[in-house]
Amino acid sequence: MRRISASILFLLLVSAVTPQAYAIAPFVSWWDAESTDNGFGVGVKQSVYDPSFISIEPRAAWYSLDIPGDNANVFPLEASLLARIAILYGGVGGGFYPADRDLKDKLGWFGLVGVEIKLGKLGIFGEGKYTNLETEFKKSGSRIDLSGPAINVGVRFGGR
Repeated sequence: MRRISASILFLLLVSAVTPQAYAIAPFVSWWDAESTDNGFGVGVKQSVYDPSFISIEPRAAWYSLDIPGDNANVFPLEASLLARIAILYGGVGGGFYPADRDLKDKLGWFGLVGVEIKLGKLGIFGEGKYTNLETEFKKSGSRIDLSGPAINVGVRFGGR
């Protein structure tokens, strides 16, 4: 609960310092992390548009990952720098990945490409993302690779 509250606080703080040209976008996600079966989650991102083709997107999410013999929750707090051309976008970012259970909190990075169809102040988007993240179990110290592709699909409200 504390990590979910931290994720919400992160987005609220970013919202307070952004210009009016922003959009909020909830999404659903599937993450195929290397050392897990599958991970499903939900998240929200906030697009902050520059007048040119650049945007900054802070993100917060929750994933439930099936780790062999257990289930773990990961709460990514991320930020990305994106370039947009027409309906296509792509970029890179980094994040802090707190987790529950026996996993250590770690920093990681990601790359993503996506498409967004804008319908005025509303839009739908889909994106492919690759996250590079390795962590370890707190008790045993053994490493676990959570790197892998993800697919995000969502709706954008607001923005330009």
